[in-house]
Amino acid sequence: MNHYRPDIDGLRAVAVVSVVLFHAGFAGVPGGFVGVDVFFVISGYLITGIIQRDLERGEFSLAGFYERRARRILPALYFILFTCLAVGWFIYLPMDYKFLGKSSMSTAFFASNFFFWQEGSNYFARASDFFTLLHTWSLAVEEQFYIVYPPILMMLFLWRLPVAWIIGGLTVMSVFLTYILAAQSPGAAFYLAPARAWELGLGALLAHGVGPKIEGRWLREAVAACGLAAVIGSVMLIERSNAGLALLVPCLGAVALIHAGGSGSSFAGIVLSWRPVVFVGLISYSLYLWHWPIFVFLREYSADIFLPEDVRYKAMAVAVVLSTLTWAFIERPFRNRSFMKRSTVFALSGAGIALAVGLSGLILSQDGFRARIPDRDLKLEEAKAEENPLRKECYARKPESGLCEFGMEGEEKGDFIFWGDSHTDAMMPGLILAAKSKGKKGVWAGTGGCAPMLGLKRPDNEKCFRFNNAILEVISQRTEIETVILHARWALNKTGRRFGKEGREDVFLVSSAHPKPSYETTSIVFDETLRNTVSTIRKLGRRVILITGAPEIGWDVPQKLETFQGRKNTLPDPPDINIYNKRNGEVNSLLEELASADPGVRVVHIEDLICRPDCAIVREGRPLYRDDNHLSAHGSRTLAPALAELIWGTQTAAASISLSN
Repeated sequence: MNHYRPDIDGLRAVAVVSVVLFHAGFAGVPGGFVGVDVFFVISGYLITGIIQRDLERGEFSLAGFYERRARRILPALYFILFTCLAVGWFIYLPMDYKFLGKSSMSTAFFASNFFFWQEGSNYFARASDFFTLLHTWSLAVEEQFYIVYPPILMMLFLWRLPVAWIIGGLTVMSVFLTYILAAQSPGAAFYLAPARAWELGLGALLAHGVGPKIEGRWLREAVAACGLAAVIGSVMLIERSNAGLALLVPCLGAVALIHAGGSGSSFAGIVLSWRPVVFVGLISYSLYLWHWPIFVFLREYSADIFLPEDVRYKAMAVAVVLSTLTWAFIERPFRNRSFMKRSTVFALSGAGIALAVGLSGLILSQDGFRARIPDRDLKLEEAKAEENPLRKECYARKPESGLCEFGMEGEEKGDFIFWGDSHTDAMMPGLILAAKSKGKKGVWAGTGGCAPMLGLKRPDNEKCFRFNNAILEVISQRTEIETVILHARWALNKTGRRFGKEGREDVFLVSSAHPKPSYETTSIVFDETLRNTVSTIRKLGRRVILITGAPEIGWDVPQKLETFQGRKNTLPDPPDINIYNKRNGEVNSLLEELASADPGVRVVHIEDLICRPDCAIVREGRPLYRDDNHLSAHGSRTLAPALAELIWGTQTAAASISLSN
């Protein structure tokens, strides 16, 4: 009996096109990422149906099931995996090539979702747009599910247990788990199979006949139309910042389409069964595998997260061509059971894993093959890789665990605290040297995305409120702390807007008096919160030093320099002091106002050291920034003499020191 459903291939096409357009960066598909969720529903439905039919006929075997999965998944995956490793040889610096090697090894074992989760990678973050194999996380989730699911289904069938009820219970449990994880560990909620199992479970329940029968043409038309509208509407309307339980909409939409199609034809089903649409569905697996590395390689080559529109269209065209060839000459032959025996399939699968692990291990053991890279490019990599020496031990450290001390050696406690966001992390190498040169000792309180402002509430970063309150408690209790140094990316928190070509969402601040996020609210809350913070610290009898924000460059300095040196591309102009003042003028005016009103408050202007008038990006052949807005360790250390004088010495001595070449 033929169980082929062309409309399901059409639904695959909708899902993969949504993902491709989203990854290409087109504005009209903010929810294109839900295509992966639709894929999970389809996969759960089809695989469960295959297993159930084989069980009922007495033909199911685990060896046969895994043979089908190997034929379906591995040939195209390994072909593209090895292609990525080959291309990486020519375009990646050693550190990035090693990262590709690690992700390749995890992909070979279908564990890349764990890898990217453990790496702390936010799928939607800017840095993730340069991870060549990031998209393989979804394959890992599926394969982990299918390692566990078939044996369980087989046992439930043999023991004559109520399969649908058990799957339903597990699906509901997965929904609750996802809801809990989303609040406590968003990365785990996104990447891990238990939190994605409910999507596969919806498809599995449908395959087991759960759901009311659809009788009558008009009801079928309505259900199918609503299902298609739910999927396409989700692609066009859901924002990644508020996805959460909204993912139920596209998943239930996919369920409705599949269910309606199983009871007969409909207009939506006819559209999905149109041959060009079905063809895209047929090549959807290869298209999913190809499109992301192509985008990543182009971003790497141009050192720009935002590809020009014509380049994006050409990239998608290339992806379609490569996907068609991969489907025709790799996928289809290997899926043909007459092509090779089961034992050969398993042998080649093992060989593919061994080769992927071997090549990845070689890349790691050879330190990314540094000899192939010119020395000038290795300096650029060092700027990105070199960290604050206290970062691993102390960054984002909870105050109750004890804040880290730095500066002068000795048993005495620090008399100042350096408090702020990730820009304090970037500034630490220089401040460590500055403190030592002046015989000072301090403590560091820094965590990502949290400006040092009491009562700060960021809807996208709930930890800030608790963290900042805890730091105030430390300042209150530790009477030896005489000075509080505050530093952050002030302009971002004041305006809410990113700078230049920074591919991340804007930032909004809210408060109990201003609960609705907006740019206007953010500016008001920023002013109120910073004033309150400085006032509160002063009431405790501590001095306050406000370090202005480091100039934001607007483009990734090491990456742009690499493409400029290696491919002679045009290097963008860095900002100058006028651009800096336009971006930071209101913030710095507020800082000066706070200082002029209280002799116990002082402002340190680091922009005057960097922008004279053009903002420096290189010194001694090494970049002063590690990305588009954070100083590199080299840049921070170059500031050390000036920081020492500005904070603990004289303004006159600092005025002669500059980062400019």
